[in-house]
Amino acid sequence: MRTAIALLLTSLLAGCSRGDPPPVPAYRVAHDAVTTGPWTNRLVLATSPYLAMHAHNPVDWHPWGADAFAEAKRRDVPVFLSMGYLACHWCHVMDAESFSNPAIAAHLNAWFVPIAVDREERPDVDGLYQAALQRLTGDGGWPASLWLTPDGRPIAGGTYYPPQARFGRPGFGDVLQRVHTQWTTDRHDALATARVTAEQLQRRAVLPVGSSFPSTAPDKAVAQLGDAWDAAHAGWGDTMKFPNVPRLALLLDHGVAHGDDTALARVRAALDAMDRGGIHDQLGGGFHRYTVDPTWTVPHFEKMATDNAQLLRLYAEAAVALDDPRYAAVAADTAGFLLGPLAAPDGTFYSSLAATDPKGEGAYYTWTPAEVRTVLGANAPGFLAAYGVTDAGNFHDGRLVLVRGAGVDPADPALAADRARLLAARAARPAPPADTKRVIAYNALAIGALARAGRLLHHPEWVAAAGKAMHVVLAARGDSLVLPRTLEADSPPGIVDDQAFTVQALLDLYEADADPSWLLQADALTASMLDRFGDSRDGGLWVTDRTAPGLLVRRKVPEDNALPSGEAVAVLDLWRLRAYGAPHGDPAILDKALKSASVLLVRAPGAVPTLSRVVDALSRASVEAVVATAPGHAADAAPFLAAFDARYRPYAVLARIDPASEARLAGFRALEGKSAAAAPVLGYVCFDGACKQPTADPRAFRKSVDAAPKVETAGQGALP
Repeated sequence: MRTAIALLLTSLLAGCSRGDPPPVPAYRVAHDAVTTGPWTNRLVLATSPYLAMHAHNPVDWHPWGADAFAEAKRRDVPVFLSMGYLACHWCHVMDAESFSNPAIAAHLNAWFVPIAVDREERPDVDGLYQAALQRLTGDGGWPASLWLTPDGRPIAGGTYYPPQARFGRPGFGDVLQRVHTQWTTDRHDALATARVTAEQLQRRAVLPVGSSFPSTAPDKAVAQLGDAWDAAHAGWGDTMKFPNVPRLALLLDHGVAHGDDTALARVRAALDAMDRGGIHDQLGGGFHRYTVDPTWTVPHFEKMATDNAQLLRLYAEAAVALDDPRYAAVAADTAGFLLGPLAAPDGTFYSSLAATDPKGEGAYYTWTPAEVRTVLGANAPGFLAAYGVTDAGNFHDGRLVLVRGAGVDPADPALAADRARLLAARAARPAPPADTKRVIAYNALAIGALARAGRLLHHPEWVAAAGKAMHVVLAARGDSLVLPRTLEADSPPGIVDDQAFTVQALLDLYEADADPSWLLQADALTASMLDRFGDSRDGGLWVTDRTAPGLLVRRKVPEDNALPSGEAVAVLDLWRLRAYGAPHGDPAILDKALKSASVLLVRAPGAVPTLSRVVDALSRASVEAVVATAPGHAADAAPFLAAFDARYRPYAVLARIDPASEARLAGFRALEGKSAAAAPVLGYVCFDGACKQPTADPRAFRKSVDAAPKVETAGQGALP
C-alpha cells in the first residue's frame, strides 16, 4: 500500500515548480453506480500511516476539519467519525471487513460524510469523543465509531462492528441503515440525544474549583489503589492487565518518602510479574501494550513508545529505590527496544509496532515446541522448561507466548545464549509494521526516560541519545515556542501533553548532563505553555491551545490513564521549576492548578496519581542539591553526583554549575551565589531554599541530602 501511495504522490508532484502546491488528485470512491476499484480518497495525502492505510478504501474519507462539517451541513447528513491508530488490531479488521467493502462504502458515502482520525495525531478529538462514547454506550475503545450532527454533537456510537451481525454485535451495514433511518424519519429523537450528550460533555469538561486542596490526598490515593489491588497476580484488573505506570509511580514515590513497605512491596510484585510475563518480550526486550488475561501472560501484541518509555523510567527508578539489579537489566532491554526498532534515522522515535502480523495475530512473537527444538537442538529441553513451552500452548493453535518461570535466572549464560539464537531466528519472520509517525509527546516521554535512566544507571550513551532527539524536537517549534503535535509535515497543533512532557524531558536532561540550555528551554517553554494552555481564571491547563480551532467542548483532563495527564505533568513540572527558583516556577500558579482539581483530590485521588504525587511533594521541604565546580574541575564532581544518585530521591532536584553556567542561569534563585570559589568542588544542600553550610566532602554532602526534613503544609492547600 505504501508503494502505491508513493507512486501516486510522485505522479501528483511531477512537473510542479518549486513552491507550487501539488494538484488535487482525482478521487474515486464507491457509489451505487460505481462498485469496482481502484479507489482513491482524500487521505492519499495524509502523513499519518494510519490514515494513509485508508487512502485506497472505497469510502469517501475526509480528514478532520471544517470542510468535512461544512459538507455535512450542505448535504444535511450526519458525520460518521471513525477513530483508531495503526497498532490497533481491530482497526485493521474493521478496515478489511467493512471499509474495504464497496457495497458498505456506497451506503456510508451516500448517507454520511465519513471522517477518519488517527487518535494519536488528534488526541484532543479522540478524548472528547471517547468521553461521548462512554456516555452513549458505557464503553469505549478503538476503533471508535460515532455519528455526529453537522455541528459535531454525538447522536450514536459504538466501537468495532463486523460487517454482518456476529459476536453478539450488530452488523455495520445494519447500524448504518438504522442511523440513516432515524436521521431522515425521526430526527427529533436524534437531536434530543445530541443535545443531552453535548450538555453532559460540557458539564464534565470543567470541575468545580475548590478553595483548597487536601494534603491527605496521597495517603488516600494509595489506600484507594490498595483496595483495588490484585494480590494474586499483582496490578489492577480482573480480566485484563495494563501496566498503569502512573499508579505504580505514585506507590514507588510514596513508599520511598513515607517508608511504606506495603506500597513498595506492591511495586516490586508488579515489576516482577511484568518482567516474567508475556507482556515482556522475553527475546527482544521492551513491553507489549497489555495482556488479555489477569495473569500477565498473553499480550495484545502492539508495542508502544509510550508504554516502553514509562516502564523504562519506572524500572530504572525502582532499580535504585529497591536496590535490585534485575530491574536495571529490564531497563536496559527496554532502552534497547526504544533505541532499536522504534528509532528513526534522525534519532527521534516512532510511535509503535503494530499488533497486526503478516502471518496472523501473534505469529511473529509466539512459538511451538517444535520451532524451539529446531533452533536450539540439544539445548531445547532446558529452555522449554524455563519458559513454560508445552505442546498445549497458551495461545491460538498450540502456539505459546514465552513466560519465564518463577525462580528462573534470566542472566544464566546458557539461557541468554538460547534467547539470542531464538531472537535471530525470529528476525527472519515477517515483522509487524511500524507506525512511523513521530509524536512530540511520545518522543518527550522517551527522551526523559532515557535521560533519567541513563543518569541513574550510568549509561551516558542513553543521555546522549536523549539529547540528540531533543534537539530535533525543539527545532520543530515555531516563533511562538509552541510545539506541533508531530514531527511530520502539516502536523496538527500540539496539545498540552506535547508541551508538558517536553518540559519534563528538558528537566531530566538538565539533571543528567548539566547543560544549562535545557533548564533555560524548560523555563521558556513553560512560560509559553501557561500562556497558551493555562486557565488564568480558574487554574489548571486546558488540553488544547487557546488559538487552536475549537472543538465542541474545550476540556481539562487531570486524570491519568495509560499516559499520565498532560495537565498533571505540567503541574509536576511547575513544582520542579519552583524548586530551582525558576523565573516561571510560580507557586501561585501551582497552588491554583491543584485547587482546580480539588474535587478529584478529595473524592477520587486514586484517579489522579500524578497530581497526588505533587501534593505529596508539597507536604515536605523540597531538596535542592547543587554541585558547584571550579573551572577545569568538572570531573571532580563525580563523587558528589554518585552520592546523590545512591538513593532514589522523588522530591529532590539536582543541579551542576560552574561559573559559566551560573551566569547563564541568573534568575534561578536556588542556584544563585553557589560557587566553588573556595574549593575545586562544593556541594550545597538546601531545603525549600534554606541552605546548609556547603561542603567539599562527598560523604558530608550525602549525609546532608539524606537528612531532608518532612515539613507538613500549614492547613489544607497552603504552599510552603
